[in-house]
Amino acid sequence: TTAATPSTPYPDEGQCPDTQLDWNASPDVWMHWTADLNGIATFSTCDIETYDTSMVLYEVDCDNQVACNGDGDGGFNCQQYYSLIEYPVTAGTTYYIRAGGWQGSTGTGSIQVSFIGDNDTGACCTDSICNDDLTAATCDAIGGNWYHENTCAEIVCTDEPCTNTP
Repeated sequence: TTAATPSTPYPDEGQCPDTQLDWNASPDVWMHWTADLNGIATFSTCDIETYDTSMVLYEVDCDNQVACNGDGDGGFNCQQYYSLIEYPVTAGTTYYIRAGGWQGSTGTGSIQVSFIGDNDTGACCTDSICNDDLTAATCDAIGGNWYHENTCAEIVCTDEPCTNTP
């Protein structure tokens, strides 16, 4: 966004409270991505070499804001404040990704898009029991923790340490 200028519409910051979007007419750039399948897409600005980013996601057109984020959680080898949006996507739908900076910050960086399809499977831990080859939706329905593209041979499921405490 180093040579970018601010564009409109201004993001609805009320859609992502407590994530430090703080757009402030930030210089921004727009990109687009079209989902091949139904599933969950993750849009991330995680890059240890970049600046404090803010990101907004639009669906179908540049006026239909569906998500935003200023500070993502966790992340290995990420800058201290990066943007992270996980959003359920529909096959054939175009999503517009808008990248800017916290309080108008600018810099260089990248956006990574990763995808988990509705039919992708993985290991699912429910307490200390592991179930192989479940979808994320099935695992969620039984209250488990899902591990995409992993098998029970690759992970260890443990009981929650404090659930049996009086």
